[in-house]
Amino acid sequence: MRVFMTAMSKGGAVVLSMLLLFTSNSTLADLFDSYIGTENVVIQKPALNSSIIGEALTGWINSGMKKVVGGSSLGYGSYGLTISSSTSDVSYSESGKNYTVYHVALPNGSPSGIGFVLRTYSKDCYLGGGTCSSPVLHVQDTFNGYKVFRDGGFWAYDIHYEYEIKFITTSQDIEPGPYLLGGSNIGWGNFGTLGKEDVATVRLNAFQLEYKQSGCTASLSPAVINMGVVSPLLFTGVGSTVASNAPVTVSLQCSTPDIGVLVTMTDQNNSSNSTNKLQLTPGTASATGVGVQFLKDGGSPVIYGPDSSFVDSSSAAQWRVKDKATLSNTAQFVLTPQYIQTASSITAGEANAVASITFAYD
Repeated sequence: MRVFMTAMSKGGAVVLSMLLLFTSNSTLADLFDSYIGTENVVIQKPALNSSIIGEALTGWINSGMKKVVGGSSLGYGSYGLTISSSTSDVSYSESGKNYTVYHVALPNGSPSGIGFVLRTYSKDCYLGGGTCSSPVLHVQDTFNGYKVFRDGGFWAYDIHYEYEIKFITTSQDIEPGPYLLGGSNIGWGNFGTLGKEDVATVRLNAFQLEYKQSGCTASLSPAVINMGVVSPLLFTGVGSTVASNAPVTVSLQCSTPDIGVLVTMTDQNNSSNSTNKLQLTPGTASATGVGVQFLKDGGSPVIYGPDSSFVDSSSAAQWRVKDKATLSNTAQFVLTPQYIQTASSITAGEANAVASITFAYD
């Protein structure tokens, strides 16, 4: 508020005329569009129909912190993220979290055969106090278009989003060759205050997907493992194991001799399982209190993880079975199953488990 005073003489008296001018600092903070950075994706498969629907093609690609709201004037009491890309019917789980898989479209608008999952970290500063929050993780989860990151409380300004994206197969029918994908808007950030909502665009950067028809075909001997009848009396407590004399040999026939091969095993009864024990297939006559382990060559238990056809040095679930320096078109490795007690008491019954094997190449 500013006050202007003018002195005037009237009838021997002095009259003060005041003009009150009000200026407002209640303008909204600045909004910024943001983008999701990507990297080129190379898929290597020995046959066109060997893609596993729902397998990860990349690791988490981080775009870095992006400022989506700036300024120090009136901020926002709530904010979040809406993804407008069409959803697929593919499911993806990781570390106990379920993600919506969104389609990545071809330039003509049709599905490309791959999709993406997304997680976002948000942080902000509070209007008036100047206190800034630590980044908070938000997962775009099943059947969720709009994800609320914050709803109410102090008005926030200087808001940042940090995107992480991972690409997932949504089809087995990906034609070989290069594709230029992305380069379009996939949603918007939502920012609400004073009964209204503002939005800022979120864009997926362009990237190239290349499907190379190379890799290894696998055969298992035997394809179905019969571990035989095991008495509950053979177990001695939680963590005790009963060995099986039923190893399975996995043989590889590769398209080139200078290819490296890594393996990930996935629990098909629980794709988010990241332990070293397979869950049993549920059923009316199922055993309880036990699980199934696989031992790798060398005797260490396999750690399970999501289907993954890319080399991920950070993954505890992936291990190497062939080095690219080993110039050979063939390779093999052995997996040995065993039962492990998982609870203090065991109920006799069927103890079946199902696992898949995904190969990654370098």
